[in-house]
This record gives sequence, C-alpha cells and structure tokens, in this order.
Amino acid sequence: MRLVAEKLGTVERGNDPKGLGHGVFFKRAHEFLKYLNANNDKNLFSEGILRDDIPLREALFRDLNRCWANYEGAEQTRELHPQWMVTKVNLGMSCKIGTSLLHGACCGTGVLRCDLRRSGLVISDMCRKGCQKKETLNHIILQCSHFTKCRRKLIKECRNLKLDVTVQNAMCHPCLHLITEEFFVVLNTKNE
Repeated sequence: MRLVAEKLGTVERGNDPKGLGHGVFFKRAHEFLKYLNANNDKNLFSEGILRDDIPLREALFRDLNRCWANYEGAEQTRELHPQWMVTKVNLGMSCKIGTSLLHGACCGTGVLRCDLRRSGLVISDMCRKGCQKKETLNHIILQCSHFTKCRRKLIKECRNLKLDVTVQNAMCHPCLHLITEEFFVVLNTKNE
C-alpha cells in the first residue's frame, strides 16, 4: 500500500524530470547544491547537514555576496547592506505607507526622486520639499531642513542607544525603525 501511495504522490507532485512541476525545481536545487558543495570545505550532502544547516547557510551567503558585489541595480542597497547576512527585520509599524516607503528606499525602488529619475519616472531628482538639493537617503535623513523634527527624534534615540547618527543606522537598526518611518510619512505628505 505504501509503495502505491509513494507512486501516486510522485505522479501527483509532478516529479517527472521531463515535465514541469516539482521535478524541475528539485533537479535545479540539486544542481545548485552541487555547485555550492564544490566551493565549500564541508560536505553539504552529508546527513549532518539536516541536523545542522549552518554550513549550508554559510555557503549560500558566500554565493549571495559574490553575486551581490556585481549586481548593477543594488548600489543604494549595498550602501546600507554591504554583505548578505542573517538579520532580523523589524516588522512593527505605526503607518503602513511609511513602512512601505522605508522598505522601498532600502531596496532602491521608486521612493526617492533620485531613484524615480533613474527609472525615468520623473524629470527632476531635486527634493520635493523645495530645498533644491538632490533627493537621496542621505539628504532626507541627515540634511533637509524639512525633516528637522524627525531628525531631532532620531538624534535623541541614537544618543540613548549610543549609536552614531548615520543613514545606515537610521534605515537598518531595529530600534530606530518607527522613528525613521516618520521621515517617509513626511516625505509622502504634500507641502502646504
């Protein structure tokens, strides 16, 4: 009975290597694991990997970093995250649009005018708050006078946490997430 169930399961899951479905995925996953294993000092095919996946994670991060260093579309994100590593993402939010815009800015996707211009969506990359400076993360977090109130909160919290006031800390430190979110709410608010 078990053999029949396994055969049915194989057919139902589409494990035919010539067909589409899970078979193609697992074939490619196996090829990728062989590739990672060839560039690793530990055997990623050992049974021990099922109990301790740290060597597999390390191999994946090494390969991600290799690719990341050469990826053209990630200049802004690399400034915040120079290396791929395990990290905890703060999923708390006080405002959905603020968190969405913050995460978009971290990824370099269409939030700031510098990104929108690079994508061809706007003509000018100057700050939408009217200060005639290029709208970048560095500008809104550290320079623009329109964000002074947000910046004061950020500076105060950085002092409490004994952190330098940097774009990287503002964008990436989990304790600063809700404060930094406010910058993006203000950015998204029309000038009065």
